[in-house]
Amino acid sequence: MTVAYLAWQDQDSRTWFPVGQLSRNGDGYRFVYTRGADQADRFSGFPGMPLRKVYLSESLPALFQNRLMSKGRPEYRELLSWVDMDHDTPDPLRLLVRTEGVRSTDSLMVFEKPEPADGMYRVTFFVHGGKYMQSHDAILESTEAGNRLFPMLDEQNPKDPRAIALRAESPTGMVGYVPRFLCEDFRFLLAHGKADLKITAKKVNHGAPSQYKLLGEAVSLWPSDFDPCATEQFQELI
Repeated sequence: MTVAYLAWQDQDSRTWFPVGQLSRNGDGYRFVYTRGADQADRFSGFPGMPLRKVYLSESLPALFQNRLMSKGRPEYRELLSWVDMDHDTPDPLRLLVRTEGVRSTDSLMVFEKPEPADGMYRVTFFVHGGKYMQSHDAILESTEAGNRLFPMLDEQNPKDPRAIALRAESPTGMVGYVPRFLCEDFRFLLAHGKADLKITAKKVNHGAPSQYKLLGEAVSLWPSDFDPCATEQFQELI
Protein backbone atom coordinates (compact mmCIF):
# COMPACT_ATOMS: atom_id res chain seq x y z
CA MET A 1 0.00 0.00 0.00
CA THR A 2 1.54 3.28 -1.13
CA VAL A 3 -1.19 5.95 -1.05
CA ALA A 4 -3.49 7.06 1.76
CA TYR A 5 -6.02 9.89 2.02
CA LEU A 6 -6.83 12.13 4.95
CA ALA A 7 -10.52 12.98 5.37
CA TRP A 8 -11.93 15.91 7.38
CA GLN A 9 -15.49 16.18 8.71
CA ASP A 10 -17.45 19.43 8.72
CA GLN A 11 -18.99 19.51 12.21
CA ASP A 12 -22.08 21.44 11.04
CA SER A 13 -23.09 19.41 7.99
CA ARG A 14 -21.36 16.17 9.19
CA THR A 15 -20.05 15.81 5.62
CA TRP A 16 -16.66 14.19 5.07
CA PHE A 17 -14.16 15.59 2.55
CA PRO A 18 -10.86 14.02 1.41
CA VAL A 19 -8.52 16.95 2.05
CA GLY A 20 -5.04 15.43 1.72
CA GLN A 21 -3.02 12.66 0.11
CA LEU A 22 -0.09 10.92 1.82
CA SER A 23 2.17 8.69 -0.26
CA ARG A 24 5.56 7.03 -0.10
CA ASN A 25 8.31 9.03 -1.78
CA GLY A 26 11.30 6.72 -2.18
CA ASP A 27 12.40 6.05 1.39
CA GLY A 28 10.31 8.94 2.73
CA TYR A 29 6.85 10.45 2.46
CA ARG A 30 5.02 13.05 0.37
CA PHE A 31 1.93 14.98 1.49
CA VAL A 32 -0.22 17.27 -0.65
CA TYR A 33 -3.71 18.70 -0.21
CA THR A 34 -6.47 17.50 -2.52
CA ARG A 35 -9.28 19.41 -4.21
CA GLY A 36 -11.63 18.25 -1.48
CA ALA A 37 -9.90 20.86 0.69
CA ASP A 38 -11.19 23.57 -1.66
CA GLN A 39 -14.69 22.07 -1.70
CA ALA A 40 -14.97 22.15 2.11
CA ASP A 41 -16.04 25.71 2.95
CA ARG A 42 -14.87 25.60 6.57
CA PHE A 43 -11.53 23.89 5.98
CA SER A 44 -8.52 26.19 5.72
CA GLY A 45 -5.61 23.77 6.06
CA PHE A 46 -3.47 22.64 8.97
CA PRO A 47 -1.34 24.99 11.11
CA GLY A 48 1.94 25.87 9.42
CA MET A 49 0.94 23.97 6.25
CA PRO A 50 -0.39 26.29 3.50
CA LEU A 51 -2.70 24.61 1.00
CA ARG A 52 -0.85 24.83 -2.31
CA LYS A 53 2.47 23.25 -1.43
CA VAL A 54 4.10 19.82 -1.55
CA TYR A 55 5.53 18.50 1.73
CA LEU A 56 8.37 15.97 1.67
CA SER A 57 9.84 14.25 4.74
CA GLU A 58 12.12 11.33 5.54
CA SER A 59 9.82 10.08 8.31
CA LEU A 60 6.07 9.99 8.73
CA PRO A 61 4.91 13.65 9.02
CA ALA A 62 3.98 14.79 12.54
CA LEU A 63 0.36 15.30 11.47
CA PHE A 64 0.16 11.53 10.96
CA GLN A 65 2.76 10.30 13.46
CA ASN A 66 0.69 11.83 16.25
CA ARG A 67 -2.17 9.53 15.20
CA LEU A 68 -0.23 6.38 15.98
CA MET A 69 -0.19 4.89 19.45
CA SER A 70 3.21 5.20 21.13
CA LYS A 71 5.18 1.95 21.29
CA GLY A 72 5.76 2.71 24.95
CA ARG A 73 2.07 2.42 25.82
CA PRO A 74 1.25 -0.83 27.68
CA GLU A 75 -1.65 -1.57 25.31
CA TYR A 76 0.47 -1.15 22.13
CA ARG A 77 1.05 -4.87 21.54
CA GLU A 78 -2.62 -5.53 22.22
CA LEU A 79 -3.52 -2.95 19.56
CA LEU A 80 -1.30 -4.75 17.03
CA SER A 81 -3.18 -7.95 17.80
CA TRP A 82 -6.54 -6.24 17.28
CA VAL A 83 -5.49 -4.87 13.89
CA ASP A 84 -3.91 -8.22 12.91
CA MET A 85 -0.43 -6.87 12.22
CA ASP A 86 3.14 -8.04 12.84
CA HIS A 87 4.25 -7.28 16.42
CA ASP A 88 7.91 -6.81 15.49
CA THR A 89 8.06 -4.47 12.49
CA PRO A 90 4.64 -2.93 11.78
CA ASP A 91 4.71 -0.68 8.73
CA PRO A 92 3.72 2.80 10.04
CA LEU A 93 1.67 3.76 6.97
CA ARG A 94 -0.23 0.48 6.97
CA LEU A 95 -0.79 0.70 10.72
CA LEU A 96 -2.07 4.24 10.26
CA VAL A 97 -4.73 3.25 7.72
CA ARG A 98 -5.67 0.08 9.61
CA THR A 99 -6.45 2.09 12.77
CA GLU A 100 -7.87 4.96 10.61
CA GLY A 101 -5.77 7.48 12.56
CA VAL A 102 -8.81 8.57 14.55
CA ARG A 103 -8.38 10.79 17.63
CA SER A 104 -11.08 11.98 19.99
CA THR A 105 -9.80 15.56 19.81
CA ASP A 106 -10.53 16.24 16.13
CA SER A 107 -12.54 15.13 13.08
CA LEU A 108 -9.93 13.48 10.87
CA MET A 109 -9.69 9.97 9.47
CA VAL A 110 -7.08 8.19 7.35
CA PHE A 111 -7.91 5.58 4.71
CA GLU A 112 -6.00 3.81 1.97
CA LYS A 113 -6.38 3.96 -1.78
CA PRO A 114 -7.06 0.38 -2.91
CA GLU A 115 -4.56 -1.06 -5.38
CA PRO A 116 -5.01 -4.15 -7.56
CA ALA A 117 -3.01 -7.25 -6.60
CA ASP A 118 -3.01 -10.12 -9.10
CA GLY A 119 -6.24 -8.79 -10.58
CA MET A 120 -8.00 -8.71 -7.20
CA TYR A 121 -9.51 -6.06 -4.97
CA ARG A 122 -8.79 -6.70 -1.28
CA VAL A 123 -9.30 -4.33 1.65
CA THR A 124 -9.27 -4.83 5.40
CA PHE A 125 -11.33 -2.52 7.59
CA PHE A 126 -12.98 -2.17 10.98
CA VAL A 127 -16.77 -2.34 10.94
CA HIS A 128 -18.26 0.97 12.05
CA GLY A 129 -21.28 1.79 14.21
CA GLY A 130 -21.66 -1.61 15.85
CA LYS A 131 -22.32 -0.14 19.29
CA TYR A 132 -25.55 1.36 17.95
CA MET A 133 -26.88 -2.00 16.73
CA GLN A 134 -29.32 -3.93 18.91
CA SER A 135 -27.91 -7.28 20.14
CA HIS A 136 -24.56 -6.43 18.52
CA ASP A 137 -22.43 -7.92 21.32
CA ALA A 138 -24.50 -11.10 21.50
CA ILE A 139 -24.14 -11.65 17.75
CA LEU A 140 -20.38 -11.11 17.90
CA GLU A 141 -20.10 -13.73 20.62
CA SER A 142 -21.11 -16.31 17.99
CA THR A 143 -19.19 -14.76 15.09
CA GLU A 144 -15.90 -16.38 14.09
CA ALA A 145 -13.12 -15.48 11.66
CA GLY A 146 -14.16 -16.51 8.16
CA ASN A 147 -17.91 -16.04 8.73
CA ARG A 148 -19.69 -14.22 5.90
CA LEU A 149 -20.92 -10.66 6.38
CA PHE A 150 -23.69 -9.68 3.97
CA PRO A 151 -23.94 -6.10 2.66
CA MET A 152 -27.31 -4.36 2.77
CA LEU A 153 -27.78 -1.05 0.95
CA ASP A 154 -29.29 1.40 3.44
CA GLU A 155 -30.67 3.93 0.96
CA GLN A 156 -33.29 5.28 3.39
CA ASN A 157 -30.63 6.17 5.95
CA PRO A 158 -31.40 9.84 6.79
CA LYS A 159 -27.74 10.62 7.55
CA ASP A 160 -26.20 8.88 4.55
CA PRO A 161 -28.28 7.33 1.74
CA ARG A 162 -25.10 5.73 0.33
CA ALA A 163 -24.51 3.78 3.56
CA ILE A 164 -24.06 0.00 3.54
CA ALA A 165 -25.01 -2.04 6.60
CA LEU A 166 -23.53 -5.48 7.34
CA ARG A 167 -25.50 -8.51 8.50
CA ALA A 168 -23.94 -11.55 10.15
CA GLU A 169 -24.73 -14.98 8.73
CA SER A 170 -25.38 -16.95 11.92
CA PRO A 171 -26.91 -15.87 14.17
CA THR A 172 -28.63 -13.45 11.82
CA GLY A 173 -28.32 -9.83 12.90
CA MET A 174 -26.81 -6.47 12.08
CA VAL A 175 -23.22 -5.95 13.20
CA GLY A 176 -22.51 -2.45 11.88
CA TYR A 177 -21.68 -0.48 8.76
CA VAL A 178 -19.05 -0.41 6.04
CA PRO A 179 -16.77 2.61 6.61
CA ARG A 180 -18.08 5.59 4.65
CA PHE A 181 -14.94 5.88 2.54
CA LEU A 182 -15.41 2.34 1.15
CA CYS A 183 -19.11 2.58 0.28
CA GLU A 184 -18.68 3.88 -3.28
CA ASP A 185 -16.20 1.09 -4.07
CA PHE A 186 -18.50 -1.56 -2.63
CA ARG A 187 -21.56 -0.21 -4.45
CA PHE A 188 -19.70 -0.28 -7.75
CA LEU A 189 -18.47 -3.84 -7.18
CA LEU A 190 -21.88 -5.06 -6.02
CA ALA A 191 -23.46 -3.66 -9.19
CA HIS A 192 -20.77 -5.32 -11.32
CA GLY A 193 -22.03 -8.88 -11.53
CA LYS A 194 -18.67 -10.41 -12.45
CA ALA A 195 -16.81 -8.80 -9.54
CA ASP A 196 -18.35 -11.23 -7.01
CA LEU A 197 -17.66 -9.15 -3.89
CA LYS A 198 -17.41 -11.24 -0.71
CA ILE A 199 -17.13 -9.76 2.79
CA THR A 200 -16.03 -11.85 5.77
CA ALA A 201 -15.10 -11.41 9.41
CA LYS A 202 -11.30 -11.45 9.46
CA LYS A 203 -10.89 -11.13 13.23
CA VAL A 204 -13.22 -10.73 16.23
CA ASN A 205 -11.70 -8.92 19.23
CA HIS A 206 -14.11 -9.51 22.10
CA GLY A 207 -12.19 -7.49 24.72
CA ALA A 208 -11.35 -4.54 22.48
CA PRO A 209 -12.92 -1.06 22.46
CA SER A 210 -16.01 -0.84 20.23
CA GLN A 211 -14.14 0.61 17.23
CA TYR A 212 -11.78 -2.39 17.17
CA LYS A 213 -14.20 -5.25 17.88
CA LEU A 214 -14.82 -6.54 14.35
CA LEU A 215 -12.17 -6.54 11.63
CA GLY A 216 -13.66 -7.27 8.21
CA GLU A 217 -12.17 -8.13 4.85
CA ALA A 218 -13.63 -7.58 1.38
CA VAL A 219 -12.37 -9.45 -1.69
CA SER A 220 -13.47 -9.37 -5.32
CA LEU A 221 -12.18 -9.40 -8.86
CA TRP A 222 -10.87 -6.01 -10.02
CA PRO A 223 -13.04 -4.96 -13.01
CA SER A 224 -11.20 -3.32 -15.92
CA ASP A 225 -13.36 -0.18 -15.59
CA PHE A 226 -12.90 0.13 -11.82
CA ASP A 227 -10.94 3.22 -10.71
CA PRO A 228 -11.32 4.01 -6.99
CA CYS A 229 -10.63 7.50 -5.65
CA ALA A 230 -10.77 8.98 -9.16
CA THR A 231 -13.31 11.78 -8.66
CA GLU A 232 -12.28 15.45 -8.59
CA GLN A 233 -12.12 15.78 -4.79
CA PHE A 234 -9.31 13.20 -4.66
CA GLN A 235 -7.10 15.02 -7.20
CA GLU A 236 -4.08 17.02 -6.03
CA LEU A 237 -4.80 20.68 -5.33
CA ILE A 238 -1.49 22.04 -6.60
